[in-house]
Amino acid sequence: MTTRPLLMSQYAEVEAWWLSLRGGLRRVLFRHPLVCYPTAHGQNKAPAEDAGNLVSVASGNILSVDNVAAGLVLGPGDRLGLERAGRYHLGRVTEVAGAGTSRTITIEPPPFATVSQAGAVVRFAQPALVMRPVPDSFQAPRSGRFYTVSFKLVESA
Repeated sequence: MTTRPLLMSQYAEVEAWWLSLRGGLRRVLFRHPLVCYPTAHGQNKAPAEDAGNLVSVASGNILSVDNVAAGLVLGPGDRLGLERAGRYHLGRVTEVAGAGTSRTITIEPPPFATVSQAGAVVRFAQPALVMRPVPDSFQAPRSGRFYTVSFKLVESA
């Protein structure tokens, strides 16, 4: 991740957040700051904000989902998240079928066992993933009055 140029006060906030992660001992629930909604819902976000429920998983990555908003439109490349028992999975849609309040969605990578059970929450807007900082990846070069911060995160189990 790389920030936009930050003033000293903004840099101090980012640095304090980074230090709070204690070099990787603490995790952070990460949501992509720019890609938050399915492509078709850039203007009308409401259908994507309703979470669905996982009914079943076939062949490891074909999700049967119900209770979705009837107006939800998904396409290849859109992200979705699965949540269950404090565990998170982030996947990319490769295929989608269905209408009304049910969808059959193929995702990659396949979800792991904890989140691929019936009843898991399926998020179409702002899907999250638990991550940890990569130690020693924080950099903040200064250019004039501004700092540009960069750091790395990795998925945490």
